[in-house]
Amino acid sequence: MTRLTISMPDQLSAYVEAQIAQGRYGNVSEYFRDLVRHDQERRASAAAELRALLREAESSGSSPLEMKDIIVQARLEARQQGLLGDDCASHLGARPARPLSVPRRLLPLRGRPLHRSARPPSKHGPRSPPLHRVTDFP
Repeated sequence: MTRLTISMPDQLSAYVEAQIAQGRYGNVSEYFRDLVRHDQERRASAAAELRALLREAESSGSSPLEMKDIIVQARLEARQQGLLGDDCASHLGARPARPLSVPRRLLPLRGRPLHRSARPPSKHGPRSPPLHRVTDFP
């Protein structure tokens, strides 16, 4: 049998000693062997569950729905389960309720280089780029 030496904070050591004092374990080695066994079982169970989920997903085939329909359905289910509020909808690709003001430099330029406004800067400092109304994102 292999011998291991570990270091741990006093608080954790006190917890282990309390488990032994309660009579659940005969000594520190028994406690840690049980801890490792439970960790092995938990990991094996999680791996088996993941494999089962992957087999189920592979056997289900492809969906007749388009991606946007899947997202809408997932959003609806999340709202029904209380996992998603209306304030979170914009993070999942929902269109904004009102148009947003977006600086021109952030809009897609379709291959054109970035450029500043053709107007010269004023004597009060550089100008900020003009804002354009955006109602739909690509």
